[in-house]
Amino acid sequence: MLNKKMKSKMGIGFATVLAVALLVAGCGTTTGGTETATVGTESATVVASTDASIDLSDVTAVITLSDNGSVVSGNGASVEDNDIVITSGGTYSFSGTLTEGRIKVEAEGQDVTIVLNGVTITNSEKDAIYIEYANSATIYVMEGTENVLTSGTETTYEEAKAAIDEANASADDSTSSEDNTSTTETSSADASGSADDSEAVSDSATSEGSTEAVDEGFSNSQKATIMAKCNLTVSGSGSLTVNGYINNGIQSKEILTISDVNLTLVSANDGIKAGTELNITSGTFDIDSYGDAIQSDGTLNISDGYFDIFTGNGSASAEKKSEAMPGGGGMGGERNSSDMIAKMLERMGVDGASDLAAALEEAGALESAPRDMNSVVDWLNGLVEDGTISADYQTTIDAIESAMSSFQPGQMGAQNQADMQPTGDSSQATDNTGNAAPQPTDMAGQAPQMAGGGFGGGMMNDTADSVDSDSNSVSQKGIKAEGVMTIDGGTFTMDTVDDAIHGTSDVIINSGTFDITSGDDGVHSDTNLTVNGGTITVEDSYEGIEAGVITINDGEVSVTSSDDGFNASTTLTDPDITINGGVVYVNASGDGLDSNKNLTINGGTVYVDGPSDDMNAAIDIGTENQGIFVINGGTVTAVGSSGMLENADSSSTQQTITYVFSEKLEEGTVITVSDSSGNEVASFTLIKSASAVTYSSADLVSGETYTFTAGDQSGEITADSINTTNSTGGMGMGGHGGGMGGRGMMKGQMPTDGQAPTGGQMPAGGQAPANDQTTTNEQAPASGN
Repeated sequence: MLNKKMKSKMGIGFATVLAVALLVAGCGTTTGGTETATVGTESATVVASTDASIDLSDVTAVITLSDNGSVVSGNGASVEDNDIVITSGGTYSFSGTLTEGRIKVEAEGQDVTIVLNGVTITNSEKDAIYIEYANSATIYVMEGTENVLTSGTETTYEEAKAAIDEANASADDSTSSEDNTSTTETSSADASGSADDSEAVSDSATSEGSTEAVDEGFSNSQKATIMAKCNLTVSGSGSLTVNGYINNGIQSKEILTISDVNLTLVSANDGIKAGTELNITSGTFDIDSYGDAIQSDGTLNISDGYFDIFTGNGSASAEKKSEAMPGGGGMGGERNSSDMIAKMLERMGVDGASDLAAALEEAGALESAPRDMNSVVDWLNGLVEDGTISADYQTTIDAIESAMSSFQPGQMGAQNQADMQPTGDSSQATDNTGNAAPQPTDMAGQAPQMAGGGFGGGMMNDTADSVDSDSNSVSQKGIKAEGVMTIDGGTFTMDTVDDAIHGTSDVIINSGTFDITSGDDGVHSDTNLTVNGGTITVEDSYEGIEAGVITINDGEVSVTSSDDGFNASTTLTDPDITINGGVVYVNASGDGLDSNKNLTINGGTVYVDGPSDDMNAAIDIGTENQGIFVINGGTVTAVGSSGMLENADSSSTQQTITYVFSEKLEEGTVITVSDSSGNEVASFTLIKSASAVTYSSADLVSGETYTFTAGDQSGEITADSINTTNSTGGMGMGGHGGGMGGRGMMKGQMPTDGQAPTGGQMPAGGQAPANDQTTTNEQAPASGN
């Protein structure tokens, strides 16, 4: 039935509760059907234990559910057409089994508590608990009891999932080449043709001409196994299984608060959903949702708990760009537009770039663009020859050829970064004979091969990639909020087809342990993402951390991504990445740390295993937006290709050295940095090929001469400027992140001692190093496992 194996639960609960129903004189019984219960005038009571959050000492009625006739003992409830209808405020204790019935609350303006004391309710067409009218409602799950609530059937569940798959596939097909700026997410019911979740549906009437079934104002798109139109609290340390085979699992249209409960939930759409505010304080949660697992249309706060979250068919089911287009895309990669192509060509100094890019897009030629830069000119000439584009563009094509013929690794766009000019003879690297070290010869005089992205590959629109691809698509994120999201603790294991953590507004992580595998972003915010603590491990993702502004103050963040590790991208403010402390490790196939404007490192330990291809970089900033890369503190190591090399800005206050080797280094090569006395300053082992390294620490001394050695390559460089480099350029084209794409093969994580991993894996039993740990001897461990 379930598409993943349920895991064993950790019990979180109160002291043992002894619940005894004391049936008082005058209590009546019912036989279900259309008869109305005869209810006595005195209250029943349940003697309960010490949970101060709920008073179980005075129970208004005790209800025993039965398909042969439910029994109501007490006041305020009756049986109507097999439904138990509560019409007065109070506390109601339920036990027993009910098929094709439900608990319904019609107690307008009153507070109602429902105690689940060993309940099984199954309703193939409706919710199991429907709180239509009340001031507030509490569902208390009695300790030591097993409770199962099911809406729909396994057939409706499979049909709903198929409808979502069809809607998302249709959305992908219709928008694969479009830039999108907004979305309206739909439910599984919507995907199959029902109306949207709308308050416009009458609370009491049904129209004969309606295209959806309406149950007293409760449309298909609103249905949840537990549905409340008021504030709802779910508490108690018993076990609750919720099967939302029609749509959502647990939903409140206002404030939803959950604590202590041991919850197992399967849903055809959203698992837990709140209208204005969602608060989870504790509990154990095993959620398998085909939509969002935990979602709030307002704010979302998580204090603690154990969370096992699985959405859709998991991250492995996400269609990846690299599967369809090896290397991350050609000139017109999936997220590229004519504007992005034009911008890139203009920065190469090509006149007429906008017109050519627009013509390529209009002709539908971007999809056929080569992934090898060396083939671009031949491809363009071929388009002219076969009439795909006009011969009027030949002058522009010739300009592209001229620009590419003079391309040198690390040079493109260097005119935008005056601070990155050669630092003078004293900083010129020398080989081990004392002669000036040559510039890279494997690519000299030609454009780099497109191992990880074609001509323009990997670029996207300037806005953060936060929206679903189409108004008919169904969101399948792990934890999602429209308002501010705050996570203060908890243990999270997440396997999601879409973003694992997604905020339309600010996301603040103060603590918690996160083990994330995502088909898209690991952690995403449309605005500001702040990490103040915790351990975040993104084992697999398209982009690991993405937001408009990213701030890491403390904690341990380890990311493996098939595209950018960190990506700051927004048009709402200046994109920015600031690392003030903590431990950050990135293993990226795209850019390692990518800000569309500024990147500042003030402290902490930062290690980036960047890309091997020359169309991405370990560090990428928005020089086209006058962005700068500043290092003021911490220990920073960034290794990767040299084609789009970025160097630290001269406004930095901590010594930095960026060194480019004459030949590309292979995986497994050990790079060592030694001072003039031969003392080893740092050492790191490559987990993939690279040709450049940026290193900065408080131990580097201005004016000192350092030797960089890798295999049989060796050269000296003197730190005579704050941002010393031997590169003749230092500026890439400033790629703009990207959308959905391929998954990285390596699961890089921060090793136990803060040193560079040799295999990209977390060492056995390892935690990231202490936040104040920095090393001057960063010899990699013998094994990355």
